[in-house]
Amino acid sequence: MTSRKRNRGLIAIVDNDPVFEDQIAEALTDSGFEVIAVTSGYELLSVLSIDRPSVIIMDTMLSWIDGPRFLEALQRNPFLRDTRVIFTSRRGSINERIPEGIEIFYKPGDIKRLIGLLIEEDGRDGTT
Repeated sequence: MTSRKRNRGLIAIVDNDPVFEDQIAEALTDSGFEVIAVTSGYELLSVLSIDRPSVIIMDTMLSWIDGPRFLEALQRNPFLRDTRVIFTSRRGSINERIPEGIEIFYKPGDIKRLIGLLIEEDGRDGTT
């Protein structure tokens, strides 16, 4: 059995708001992370067949499949079940099916705070 190696600096972003997605992708790249940004859960599946990101930042509301349903599928995959998932959502639009313990980042939000959490988790010192 082969396994994909987790890429510690790789963060996958899937959000249906291209402006927000671009802002997060740029800020993460500037902080030294490698970023793959896609616009749908379908595209994210394609990414996950090749790479194993350390974090997936995902909108709760996507076309084709919503965030909670995608998370259920992710958690059934032995190669991906321990991948950290952070949901993004506009306040007031949270889906009641989000499991307890899943992190939620509200848009537009403080992107620097989000990056701080990722840097802390990754063990980076914020310098490149």
